[in-house]
Amino acid sequence: MIIVDFKDENYKSVTGLWQWDYGQVLRIQGLNLPKAVEIHFSLQESGGEAKKRVGFTKDGATDVVIPESMLENEEPLGNYDIFAFIYLTDDTSGQTEYKICMPVKARPKPEAFDKPEDGEIFREAIKAVNNAADRAETAEKQAGEYAEQTKADAIKTGEDRTAIAEMVESVSGIGEQVETVKEYKEQAQTAATNALLSEQKSERAKELTLQAQAGAETMADEVEQHALEVAGDKSEVERLATGVVS
Repeated sequence: MIIVDFKDENYKSVTGLWQWDYGQVLRIQGLNLPKAVEIHFSLQESGGEAKKRVGFTKDGATDVVIPESMLENEEPLGNYDIFAFIYLTDDTSGQTEYKICMPVKARPKPEAFDKPEDGEIFREAIKAVNNAADRAETAEKQAGEYAEQTKADAIKTGEDRTAIAEMVESVSGIGEQVETVKEYKEQAQTAATNALLSEQKSERAKELTLQAQAGAETMADEVEQHALEVAGDKSEVERLATGVVS
């Protein structure tokens, strides 16, 4: 592992690499880099084309695998340099922020040299970063869902309490209304009973009045008849008296 420690500069040089090394990791310290950061490797400081690798940051240190092809580099007959450019991106832009120079000491190629393929290492690095990003996204999503659910539960609980209070209030109101209706019903029944009694009393009074009137008329007829009878008796007495006097 090759370790480079940045202070306040944006360029550093670090030694320790030999030609034909493989599986070498560059560790970058002293920078506040994102959890996943793009790093470009090249055998020349300018021109040509750089190889992209992904470094991932943990506990303030960023590790990235140095491309195997650059450690093989069979072209030069002497020492050479590998350059690493730290490339920071966001949703709208990308820019090179730091440069690292890694001198490589040349040496003969080992017999029957065998090493892992760069592509596989790169794919594993990308897979590891993507898996970590997926886990972070899933955790964030679940946290958001739990927060929303907790909020929804709190709102639902508040609504339930309000609904229960309204139901209690409504039931209490219904009880009062039922009592009022029962009272009105009783009053209506009493009024109906009184009306019926009054009607019955009225009919009875009318009946008694008719009976009294009939009785009075009968009595009048009897008095008149009696008076006529008395008058007749008086006339007979007078006639008899006249006859005696004669």
